[in-house]
Amino acid sequence: MKQHRVPRKSTFKRTLWSKAGLLAISLAVITSITLASIGRSDMTATIGSIALTVTLLVVTLYTHYTGIYAREAAFPSVSFWVDSPASFKFQFWIENHSKVPVRCWCKLNPSYDGTSLRLPGFYDGERFFEVLPHQRVHGAAYDIAAFFAPEHLELWNQIIRQRNKGLFPRMHLRIEFWYEAPDLAFESSTITHRYYYDFKLDRLVLDY
Repeated sequence: MKQHRVPRKSTFKRTLWSKAGLLAISLAVITSITLASIGRSDMTATIGSIALTVTLLVVTLYTHYTGIYAREAAFPSVSFWVDSPASFKFQFWIENHSKVPVRCWCKLNPSYDGTSLRLPGFYDGERFFEVLPHQRVHGAAYDIAAFFAPEHLELWNQIIRQRNKGLFPRMHLRIEFWYEAPDLAFESSTITHRYYYDFKLDRLVLDY
């Protein structure tokens, strides 16, 4: 599989700065109201008290959200999807959203007209693929015909004949995907998604 480094998302930073901005606006309003209601002699002491209070609030807020971000990034989180980069093509993608390496497995469970097919290796659950932290990987773009070779080539020829007659059958995939983080002794439950290859549209479609 080819590998891509994925930039870390800045959701935490945006949340933190939005909170800080709201706090700054609140400070300005409170300061204006306070200064309008007190004498000039007490102004310096009041501003100092407000500044200290706001500083403590900002520190507390920063510590709180930093802790949340650290916990979320350390917890294993992986997603997968498939697409058709070209006609009669199949490609599998995995993205690791966390800061720990994970090992991923999958079984495509392809079938056509009641006949079970297979693509050996990683796609049949025979071996795992390791994905590094914050990394996106994808497999080779396989021809759909590879699911039928070598023992089901007659079924593939049947599909081509039907397609030429304006008949468009479907090849189904019931994808099972699971992963583990060895460093944390974590193993996910099995995630199952269903797709089918639409020979009229010449692409994979999520089967709801």
